[in-house]
Amino acid sequence: MNQQIKQWLDNVAVVKHVNNTSDVHIDTLDARYKVRNTWISGAVELLIAANAYANAIGVRGVLSAAFPLAAADVFLGVDYNSIAELESEFDITPPSLYYFPENRAPWNDNEMVFQQVTVSDFPIDITAWTLLHLEYQEVNETEYRRSFWVFPRNSWNQKDGKGDRR
Repeated sequence: MNQQIKQWLDNVAVVKHVNNTSDVHIDTLDARYKVRNTWISGAVELLIAANAYANAIGVRGVLSAAFPLAAADVFLGVDYNSIAELESEFDITPPSLYYFPENRAPWNDNEMVFQQVTVSDFPIDITAWTLLHLEYQEVNETEYRRSFWVFPRNSWNQKDGKGDRR
């Protein structure tokens, strides 16, 4: 078990973060993942390990990985279908692992529009995990912010295409 993941989640469990999210960049958890071409494999490895540990210690909430994508002057939508295309969209910041309290994940927010995506060669079991794209424009900003998310399928309500609103 990665000690930094353990420390981060032990803190989440103690503090409870009832109304707060907590996040950590993957290169902080493991220095091997500072280099861009390791971000996908590193985020997947750390997310799976973090979810296993969180389940073992009874952390309630959702853990996910978020990959910042390059901002755009126009709405682009999903313009990637493979790892190579996704990696070409990465922004300069490494991905982060996020903890969201129960019912507080951003895909549960009606203000945010997430789109379920398929990345054909993404290295994760898509029967257990969900891949989402988020793109939005803040008021008074000219660019669209974009990101790619990975999280456990059981926190996504596919019937209506929105996040689970339990």
